[in-house]
Amino acid sequence: MHFKIVNISCKLCGSDAILDHLKKRLNIGPGETTEDGRYTVKAVECLAACSRAPALQVDDKHYYDNLTPEKIDQMLDELEKGDK
Repeated sequence: MHFKIVNISCKLCGSDAILDHLKKRLNIGPGETTEDGRYTVKAVECLAACSRAPALQVDDKHYYDNLTPEKIDQMLDELEKGDK
C-alpha cells in the first residue's frame, strides 16, 4: 500500500496532523516502508482534491478525503481486515 499526501490546500486543512498520525500509527515517515512491506508513505505535490483536503491515495485507486485521525484509523483498520 502506498499512501500519498500533501499540497498547500492539504497543509492549510491540517495534513501535518494527518501525517503525524500516520507516522505514529505505522511507525514510519515519508519515504519509508513498514517492516512487513505492506505500507509505504509518500508525500506528493497534488491529488487534485483541494475542496476536500486533506486527502490521500491508496494503491493508485482508492482516494480518501476530508481526513481526520479517526478516519485514518478507520481506513487502516478496514485495510488490515481486507475490506479494501
